[in-house]
Amino acid sequence: MSQPDAGARPAAFSVITRATLITAAAVALAALGGCASTPTPLPAMAVAQAAVSRADSPGTKADAPAALAVATAKLEAAQVAFKGGDSNRARQLADEAALDAEVADMHAQAMRSQRAATDSRAAASVLQQELARKSGMPPAQVPAMPMQMPMPVPAAR
Repeated sequence: MSQPDAGARPAAFSVITRATLITAAAVALAALGGCASTPTPLPAMAVAQAAVSRADSPGTKADAPAALAVATAKLEAAQVAFKGGDSNRARQLADEAALDAEVADMHAQAMRSQRAATDSRAAASVLQQELARKSGMPPAQVPAMPMQMPMPVPAAR
């Protein structure tokens, strides 16, 4: 009769070890599968959210409500697409939402600048009338105030 190999393991030990390894592998795969099914936020979604949040100010709401509404609607549609698993559509809508938010913000800034220019012209007109009154000249004869400083002409070399 031959002697059992000193390095050999009993058959029962191999079965238990295999069952344990298979169970551990199944648990690990299930855990990894659970992580893989959890969607990670797209960078475009974060950028769009930040852009819409930045544009969502009282000034933009007052001066560019339609453009802000378009950006907000596209961000919401991007979130729905992302939750529905359509990452490409979500990314496209998120990019559009970010651009629309910037357009809304720029439109509001343009409106504020336009109001400031109108206010400046009105103040210049009042000042011109005051100068005319104090100088005794008719308002038509008071020199007009330049709205913009002339640019210096570079000297020829």
